[in-house]
Amino acid sequence: LSLLVNDAPDLSPGIICVFGNLTEVEGQVLGNQIICISPSSKDVPAIPVDQGTINNKHICLCSFLGRCLSCVNSAFRCHWCKYRNLCTHDPTTCSFQEGRINVSEDCPQLFPTEEILIPVGEVKPITLKARNLPQPQSGQRGYECVLNIQGVIHRVPALRFNSSSVQCQNSS
Repeated sequence: LSLLVNDAPDLSPGIICVFGNLTEVEGQVLGNQIICISPSSKDVPAIPVDQGTINNKHICLCSFLGRCLSCVNSAFRCHWCKYRNLCTHDPTTCSFQEGRINVSEDCPQLFPTEEILIPVGEVKPITLKARNLPQPQSGQRGYECVLNIQGVIHRVPALRFNSSSVQCQNSS
C-alpha cells in the first residue's frame, strides 16, 4: 500500500500502519509518500464476487501535530484538547467540552518577551503576558517557568493570575 500525503507534518519519528484488527506494521516514509506492507491475502477475509468496493479513505494525521496552532490550522480539521495538550480528529476524546479548540484565536499562547536580566542578589517578579491560559483542572500539575540562569536550567512554580498572565514564583 502506497499513500501520497500532501501538507503532512514532520513524519520523521515514524508511522505505524494499522489494518483494522488484522495487523500493525511500521510504515516507511519517503518524502511525501508513506509505504505500508499490507497483510498477506491469506490473512484477509475473502470478499465474495460482486460485493467488493473500492473506497477513498480519509487519513487524519492530527496526532502528529504537537502544538495548538499547528493543530487547528492544519488541513486535517483537527481539534486541540487544551487540558490534555493533544491534537485529535475526534473532538469527543477531549476531557471536557469546554477544552476543545478548533480555531487559532482560542489557542493558549505566551506572548514574546525580551530577555529578562536580573542582577545577582535582587528579587524581581517575572510576569509573562499570555492569552487563553486554561485553569488547571483537578489532578493536573500547575504551570511552571523554565529559567536559563547562566546556562543552567531551573524549573520554578508559576502562578496563573488569569487567562492572560502568569508569574514565575521565587525559589530558594
